[in-house]
Amino acid sequence: MIWTNHAIQRMKDRKLPKSWAEETVSHPDQKSQGKDGGIEYRKHFGHQTVTVIVKEQIGVSAWINPAFPGTADERKHNEWKKYQKSPWWKKWLLTFKKSLGY
Repeated sequence: MIWTNHAIQRMKDRKLPKSWAEETVSHPDQKSQGKDGGIEYRKHFGHQTVTVIVKEQIGVSAWINPAFPGTADERKHNEWKKYQKSPWWKKWLLTFKKSLGY
């Protein structure tokens, strides 16, 4: 299996072992047609699910849900949950701050 630099970097950022991504493609629990013509492979590892997108025999992206603690994906998920629970005025303020780059 060939991996793009993007996929390798994302696996490192997400602390996703490459062996799990390869196992997901080799022996998926689910396989479906993904967006943009790729194939989406999913495999469960305990309480987590690994998803790998493959286009033309090349791994282009991979992620794990729920995210490992301390990763950017976990922080983004926690920020999203906080945003969802916020009143309308705080959502507006958070959106405004984000548009300014904060």
